Amino acid sequence: MISKLAPWALLVPIDIVLGIGNVKATDDVQPVAAGLLVAAFGYGFWRPRQAWLFALLLFAAIPISSAWSGNAGHPLYETLIALIPAGLGAAAGYGVRTILVASRASNMR
Repeated sequence: MISKLAPWALLVPIDIVLGIGNVKATDDVQPVAAGLLVAAFGYGFWRPRQAWLFALLLFAAIPISSAWSGNAGHPLYETLIALIPAGLGAAAGYGVRTILVASRASNMR
């Protein structure tokens, strides 16, 4: 039971770290994008069928942290760009897991 809940519980601190990185970033948002990419890959690999959900939950840290900080210099819709690394990471995790499972199945024959 705990092993099933651990990745879900880990999602909250990951989102908090991504949100803090987003708020503290001035010009350099590559660490936040890399964090989204890596975290989404891990969750996409862990649960391929729910990769889209994890991509959205990880992405949500960016607009929420921007709104929370009251970043009036940029419109909130500009945070939609964070969907790209989250989606790519989740899709890559999904793809790698699918290929790995198919490879194992073909080796069993």
